[in-house]
Amino acid sequence: MTATQTAPPPTAPATGWDTELFVLAAADRAALAGRARSLAAFVEAHPTTALPDLAGTLAADLALGGARLAVVSGSAADLVAKLRRAADRLADPKVKQVRDGNGVYFSAEPLAEQGTVALLFPGEGAQYLNMLADLCGVFPEVEETFAWCDQLAAEAGRPGDSLRRVLHLPADATADQKAAAEAELRKLGPSIFGVLLADLAVIKVLQNLHLPVAAVAGHSAGEIAALLAAGAMRSGEMIGPRLVETLDLMQWQEESAGGPEVILLAVGAGKAAVDEVAAAVAGGSVLVAMDNCPHQCVAVGPADAVARVEAALTEKGVIAERLPFRRPYHTPLFEPWMGPFRAIFAPVPFDPPHTPVYSCSTGRPFPADPAAARDLFVNHWVHPVEFTKLVGRMYADGVRVFVEAGPRGNLSAFVEDILRGKAFAAIPANVARKSGPTQINHLVGQLVAHHVPVNLGHLHASRETRRVEWEAVNDPTPGPLFVAGRGLGGGVLRTSCPATWPRWSSSSTCSGR
Repeated sequence: MTATQTAPPPTAPATGWDTELFVLAAADRAALAGRARSLAAFVEAHPTTALPDLAGTLAADLALGGARLAVVSGSAADLVAKLRRAADRLADPKVKQVRDGNGVYFSAEPLAEQGTVALLFPGEGAQYLNMLADLCGVFPEVEETFAWCDQLAAEAGRPGDSLRRVLHLPADATADQKAAAEAELRKLGPSIFGVLLADLAVIKVLQNLHLPVAAVAGHSAGEIAALLAAGAMRSGEMIGPRLVETLDLMQWQEESAGGPEVILLAVGAGKAAVDEVAAAVAGGSVLVAMDNCPHQCVAVGPADAVARVEAALTEKGVIAERLPFRRPYHTPLFEPWMGPFRAIFAPVPFDPPHTPVYSCSTGRPFPADPAAARDLFVNHWVHPVEFTKLVGRMYADGVRVFVEAGPRGNLSAFVEDILRGKAFAAIPANVARKSGPTQINHLVGQLVAHHVPVNLGHLHASRETRRVEWEAVNDPTPGPLFVAGRGLGGGVLRTSCPATWPRWSSSSTCSGR
């Protein structure tokens, strides 16, 4: 976006917490079912109880071990219905797991007892208008991340060029403004850095949740976020004051790169099937740039050759869709675009990571040597993405819970396909079809069900809540429904915190703030 172009100002999201996360624990599943029924009876008898107060109370009281139930709900009636449905399923010993997309989670065989947690970072293609905008109003760290765009643009003397003005549009944006922003988000610089900012915002939320992370990896441009999260790159040198200049450089390079017209084709089949067709009808000129999962890959090549591959695949009944990009990522054809990338990363210090980072080019951990790590990362733009291999290797190395730390949720779907039939969980932190706060609740709820230690207090840290003595209604000795003057947001939560948090986390306590 040039200085002469105008853009609508960013809007402060009006949406707050539209749902709450309710967690229960008990010694075994029978006792857990009983607690769920008791809570349902309480809520039904006291329908005006403030749900944030009740959710905060349950979070503060969550006990170690045993059996755990997590429910995401936005109304008393919905909560009662879900609790009773969950109690019925807990009473059935044949039910080993409850994973209801509407927000009910339980596992008889928690994955945290079987393996570790890893973060996956999406790259270009995950961006969408107003991604994470509704999280800015509930998590200060998300607002600070996107506000950084405004600060950098102002310091560069170009406040009208803040990337946030493209990412977050006001509620009354016109159709033309939305179309212009969508077009801007498809450009090389805004697409890469837009998703990177969203990834960094999610990293901060997960750090404040004290998520124990054993490994990280990124898909394509998401590898930048993975290296930053692991401490292998320093964000100040990477996306600090040079951000506006970098976006300009990348846009200029994109407009002047030239070269043959290429097409990116998303194919609903695996790499082997596409390679076979491409060899038969395109003489090897069409390459699989991204091996995403057994039922999706992205092929790239000259327009005429891709058209032949597309026709041959369609004849076989395979779905193929052309992507709205003309950049031959992850093939040797991307070499004309490599100048800005090499210029950007040449002065960026690389350090040995404090958390293992898996390369999307090799599927293996990055080398410990900083120079070798830099070379592998920078040149991954001209090598294919081996995401199927990467996820398989991480699973073999003990990862059982994959948290997608960025927008949209595409990588979680890939993991579901890659590891189908195995014991694992792939959980997105953000999806376009749910509000940001609600999806965070779904993420944390599934982590709780799998006994992953999390700081539940962070969900209530910026809110004043009162304790609800909901179990007192079944006690023969009458007691107050509320304990006044006790804010739960900053209280110490009885969650299963390890002795030390991973170094990527900014805190080593289980406090609510």
